[in-house]
Amino acid sequence: MILYYLPSTDPAVLALDEATKQTVTTGELGTAVPALSLSNAVHVPVLVVVGDFDAAFCTAPSCSVSGSLNAEASFFPPDACLETAAIAGAGHDLNLHVQAQQTYDVVLSWLDRRVGSDPRVAPTSPCQP
Repeated sequence: MILYYLPSTDPAVLALDEATKQTVTTGELGTAVPALSLSNAVHVPVLVVVGDFDAAFCTAPSCSVSGSLNAEASFFPPDACLETAAIAGAGHDLNLHVQAQQTYDVVLSWLDRRVGSDPRVAPTSPCQP
């Protein structure tokens, strides 16, 4: 199961996901990898969040142990102010792991700091490349 880290997956969620899965098209697969090279044209703050046991993006045994996220900065220009986070105990499908709330907390905290939660108020830590 490449999308899940089974020790932190609710079996009922896994069963429902399996029962309602859909196909992926060759068009989707054919454009996913080439699109990765477009990140060097991103000039806004970027947050990359993965599950620490994301088998699709992390080198075994985990992102934090292997340092898989260390290379991410090379894909973005400096003004992207890249930040990365690995959610402990989660796999690729962050929304369907028991740690989903931790993921949301990381994203919301980053948004508040880098973008701001109110368009009339400056963010507390805007991007400064």
